[in-house]
Amino acid sequence: MQKSYPSDISKEQFEKIRPILESSRKKTKPRKLD
Repeated sequence: MQKSYPSDISKEQFEKIRPILESSRKKTKPRKLD
């Protein structure tokens, strides 16, 4: 069993913010490696 943290969110809460996370990920540029 995992230890719970104060910052943990439920699946329902995550589903609400998931579209925001996914859309912001598309806007970021890929990291360039030298």
